[in-house]
Amino acid sequence: MARHITLASANTMRISARHGDPALTTAEQMFEMLTVGTAQVWSDRPDLVLFPENCDIPNNYNYADRIAYITERGSYVADRLGEIARERNCWIAYPTCWVFADGTIGNIVHMIDRRGQIAATYQKNYLTLDEYRQGKMLFGDAPILVETDFATVSPIICFDLTYKELRDAVAALEPELILYPSAAHGGLMQQQWALDTGAWLLTSIPNQSSGIVNPLGEEVAMSTNYRPWITATVNIDCAVVHYGYYQAKLIKLKKDLGPDVTVHDPGRIGLVLVTSNCDRSAKDLLKEYEIPTFREYYRMNTEERRLGTWHKP
Repeated sequence: MARHITLASANTMRISARHGDPALTTAEQMFEMLTVGTAQVWSDRPDLVLFPENCDIPNNYNYADRIAYITERGSYVADRLGEIARERNCWIAYPTCWVFADGTIGNIVHMIDRRGQIAATYQKNYLTLDEYRQGKMLFGDAPILVETDFATVSPIICFDLTYKELRDAVAALEPELILYPSAAHGGLMQQQWALDTGAWLLTSIPNQSSGIVNPLGEEVAMSTNYRPWITATVNIDCAVVHYGYYQAKLIKLKKDLGPDVTVHDPGRIGLVLVTSNCDRSAKDLLKEYEIPTFREYYRMNTEERRLGTWHKP
């Protein structure tokens, strides 16, 4: 059935801090920056707000400064963002550096739920060399799937985007939404992740266009140089379908259901996005019309190749 969710990207700019200030004084300044950055999104009542990577870390801190700061800061910013999540009845994805109870350090995303509690934490799987060597951070060991009240969500962080191994592992979890807070844009790799996983992608990157990419790799809502934030409502009850052999069935599906289903063709890639606008899920509609999803189609073709007759010229 149609499932409309409202997503927000607040690609706030990290600011400098004065060396020698107490960590909580600096943390308060960082928190105020984040609240200013989200001021424009609340009128749309988002289900989730995403901040950029290391969103509350001063931009003039070296790794030694950073370690000292996050050790003293503790959960201060997380607690304050939790208050906002409760007040606004939304989820907040809070990317930062974190000192865990055992003393280890990670580049993480805390998923703060509508009650203001940390519901899940993702730790960056592919650190940069400086993060590992100078920042004393440890690598995360696996992607995660977060069951929210609006979608299944997998966060990744910045350099993670580069690694096919992680993309395959995330795809195996079959998330509906991927979060990408980062310090770097990633270019075409954003589209590649959306296409390969069949998921929506929400990004937040300072000084860069940020926003929402659909499962076909199309940008559907983006921030600008004038507006460093976006909110948009999308229908995530959808499925990617390959055109091969199924054009007639897709035409019949649309003819029978009319406005209750959308079949969106971006052209050139042989894929369409089928979206349910009614009280039945997109996958149920495809099953009724005997149309496989692209993931199912891919698996069928892969299996045929495995079982087929091979030829070596």
